[in-house]
Amino acid sequence: MMQNSSSSLPHVMNDNHHSNKSSPVCNGKFFALLIAINCFVAAITKTVIVSIHDESIASKEQKHRSVLQAADGEDTCCVCTSSSDDNNPYPNCDVPNPHLLGNGICSAGPYNTQECGFDGGDCDAFNSEYPNCDVLNPELVGNGDCDDGKYNTEECGFDGGDCRYPNCNVVVIAYLGYSLGDSICNSLANTEECGFDDGDCIEFNREYPNCAMFEHPTISSVGDGVCDTSYNNEECGYDSGDCEAINSLYPNCKVPFLKAIGNGECDIGVYNTEDCGFDGGDCTEFNTLYPDCTDSLSFDDEFYPDEVGDDLCDIMQNTTECGYDGGDCLPNPMYPDCDIELVHDIGDGRCDSDLNNSECGFDGGDCVIKYPNCNANTLTGSGVLGNGLCDTMFNNEDCNFDDGDCVEFNLEYPTCKGFISNTSRLGDGICHHSLNLEQCNFDGGDCADYNTRYPNCVAFGGDIGDGRCESENNTPECRFDGGDCDVFNSLYPNCNVSNPSFIGNGRCDTTEEYNNAECGYDGGDCDNIN
Repeated sequence: MMQNSSSSLPHVMNDNHHSNKSSPVCNGKFFALLIAINCFVAAITKTVIVSIHDESIASKEQKHRSVLQAADGEDTCCVCTSSSDDNNPYPNCDVPNPHLLGNGICSAGPYNTQECGFDGGDCDAFNSEYPNCDVLNPELVGNGDCDDGKYNTEECGFDGGDCRYPNCNVVVIAYLGYSLGDSICNSLANTEECGFDDGDCIEFNREYPNCAMFEHPTISSVGDGVCDTSYNNEECGYDSGDCEAINSLYPNCKVPFLKAIGNGECDIGVYNTEDCGFDGGDCTEFNTLYPDCTDSLSFDDEFYPDEVGDDLCDIMQNTTECGYDGGDCLPNPMYPDCDIELVHDIGDGRCDSDLNNSECGFDGGDCVIKYPNCNANTLTGSGVLGNGLCDTMFNNEDCNFDDGDCVEFNLEYPTCKGFISNTSRLGDGICHHSLNLEQCNFDGGDCADYNTRYPNCVAFGGDIGDGRCESENNTPECRFDGGDCDVFNSLYPNCNVSNPSFIGNGRCDTTEEYNNAECGYDGGDCDNIN
């Protein structure tokens, strides 16, 4: 509470004390919240009004003084200077991360207390609107998503209004990627219980009262410029006009997906028929080049005409009728005995072990390398000699230390070689705990700050202080995950779970690990179920 009595105000010196013309200074250990300093020049005196946090200065006058010095006829204001220890406006606030106070996000637990100024003021609005709402993550209240458990209660305004339709199955709706009132009408929420998707479906229902929505679609599927077969009926206005052109051109075309007609890709089967204009013209070129290709294929697998002639040899299309997969499966004239499935990879600059034989010209020369003792069979995949990146598999004398790519790495980290597979992670600005070794210069220096702050912490499963409480790091040595677990530990000191972030996240985890008294029945998420 704020004290307004004059006894709590610093003494204001009158003009008789203005012998010193220097700037006013407030020295000493001064744990008070300076709300406002108003300075103005009057004809006779200068008045300074200071509002101070709930702590009497009088009891500390010998050690803590507030001195006002001003000269007649001068524009001066009280300026307070202090050491770094003098800046704490909440001397009785005992939290591990004071920097969270007043950061714009309401933090629960010990932060949202009078001693901490209700999280430095961040929780004032929340506490005013929901004084009896006791949840782990206040920022979830009124965020647009309905969170169950303690959030969906009268005390919390039914999750700040996010759950204002108690009989609406918002959990399933959210699981499918939708939310109420997101300006998109979806079928699951188009019910009276859900307020017709919180009003999103009212216009749709008014225009198409007898149109049934299918497969959890959204209203954006109706009248979006693409013909959807499900809505190609009179009740839905023939997809609000999207299907009128196709219906006019191909009145006898019956296919599962009308939007595939004329989309630029040749679809066979019922699409590639005269009634459907040979897939709206998409199959015209294919039919001209390979008129008997489709009939020559005797398999049940899907066939995509666009794969014919794509420079990849598909064995099932390697028929005379399909032009030997549009030429993709024709033997390479330079290597007629080479495996036809791989001929297009010959001479691509990468040594492929399957082509590293005489029939394929040792991959068209890709595998004829400068270092004969370097294992060419390992030159496929992500590792390539001399590509500018140090690949540890080639960091040996036989491969000339990856054709020189690893020389700099070996000079800078001569003892790190056996501990790393991806050298690009060293010194990338992120502390990788697997590389936090003296041999690797503590991840190229990235872990220096971490080691200073947590000298005895062996981190697992994530980064310390990343905003997410992880049980493996919730130890004194790791400072309780760099403070990430402080609120959790304060609210649930005897709760031992593998994922603390699941507690109070608005979703009831029914397993005994979470749904128990020590864990507040999953932080209140299971209150409505138990």
